Amino acid sequence: MTAHWQKGGVDARDCCTATGEFIKRARDWMRRHGYRLGWAWVQEYGQGYGAHAHMLLHVPPELAPLFAPMPLRWAKDILPGAYIKGVIDTKPIRGASSAYSEPDLYWANLRTKLHYMMKAAPPELEAVLGIQGWGDKPWGQYCTVHGKRAAEAQWLRKPG
Repeated sequence: MTAHWQKGGVDARDCCTATGEFIKRARDWMRRHGYRLGWAWVQEYGQGYGAHAHMLLHVPPELAPLFAPMPLRWAKDILPGAYIKGVIDTKPIRGASSAYSEPDLYWANLRTKLHYMMKAAPPELEAVLGIQGWGDKPWGQYCTVHGKRAAEAQWLRKPG
C-alpha cells in the first residue's frame, strides 16, 4: 500500500509520525484478531506525490476481507483535514490470496515489491532477500525525507 500523506495535508516533516501511527493501528487491529503483524515501510518524496510512504503489511488471507476497509478508516483519522481521494492506495500482492497453493507466484511478486521499495539497498542485503542483480533502481534514491527512511517489524529480524 502507499500512503500519500502530503497529498492528504500532512506536513512532509510529520509523515514519519503519520506512518508510525498507521502501523500502530494496524498492529493493534491484528493483535485483537489473534495475529502479529509483519510489516515494513519506506518513506519517499516524489515530484508528483510529495511525501509518501510505501508499506508492506502481512495480513493472513482469512482476515483480508475484514482488514480491507481499515486502512481508509485509519487514514481518515490520521489526516489533519478531510480525506482526499487517492491518499491511500492499497493493492494486495499478486498471489497473496493463494500464497499457500501458489507460493512461487506470491514470493516472486513480493520480491518485486521489495525491489521497488529498497531503492538504495546495499547488494549484501539484496542477496539475503533474493533480489540481487535485478537491475539498477534510479528512481527515488536521492529524495529528501524527514525522520526515518525505513523501518520493519523488529520481531521479523533474525537474532545476531
